Parts: sequence; C-alpha cells; structure tokens
Amino acid sequence: MFCIILIFALFTCEVSFILKVVTGSCVALLASALAMDQPAEGTWRPPRDCDDYGAEFKHCKSLTNRFHHYYAYGTSPSCQQWKEDYHSCREWVKHKAPESKKALQTSEQKRVAEQSNFTPVWKLRQKPPTDWHMPLNQDKPQDS
Repeated sequence: MFCIILIFALFTCEVSFILKVVTGSCVALLASALAMDQPAEGTWRPPRDCDDYGAEFKHCKSLTNRFHHYYAYGTSPSCQQWKEDYHSCREWVKHKAPESKKALQTSEQKRVAEQSNFTPVWKLRQKPPTDWHMPLNQDKPQDS
C-alpha cells in the first residue's frame, strides 16, 4: 500500500523529495512504473506536467540553490537536464514526437536509478520493541 501511495505521489509531487523516502523493494516497483510501456501510443503522457520540469529548471538555476549546491558539493549545479526535459515535454505535448517520449523516459529512469544507489540512514523496523508500552525512565539521568 505504501508503494502505491508513493507511485501516485511520484506523478503528482516533486520527485527529488519522494525518492529520498523510497527504500528497499519499492525502488524496483517505482522503476517498473516509470518504464511506462503503454500499449497504445496516444494514451501515454509525461510522468510530470511540463510546468513541473520548468519549475525544477527555474529552481536549479536560482541563486539560493546555486549557493547551497556550491556550499555542499563545491561545484555549481548542472541544470541542463531539467532544461532538456522541459523542451522534450513541450515537444511531446505539441507534436507527439517519439524521440521526445524516449528522452523523457530515459531521463526519469536515470533519476530513479540514481536515487536507488543511496542507502537509507537507518534500518526500518519490522516490528515494534518488546517494551514499547512501558513508561520511559525520565527520572533517571542517562549515562552518555
């Protein structure tokens, strides 16, 4: 159920945030959802609205993002892919060009594959702790 919600959110929200949340088997499910192998050519649509690609490009080249990226990584961010995706999306909407469709598919698949390389910060629990219902020891000072 969690994966289905993430797939829906992937097509409606910002991918960079959603993919940071995704772990484990959901990555494979998201990758297969992004494969976008639709049987009818006319029913396919881009995974995001074209304006979303434009907004990502605008954010990428903003002064605050450039400053943050330079501070964090020591380089200026490359915004070219967002620009190409925006133009490919517009080309698909206007002319239904198959090369635009293929460019968008490979770009989104590459983003998903890139995000799946990161390991989660902590392991997810399979079950709650055995003493979850016990009161916390707030009266005793903890040794640290």
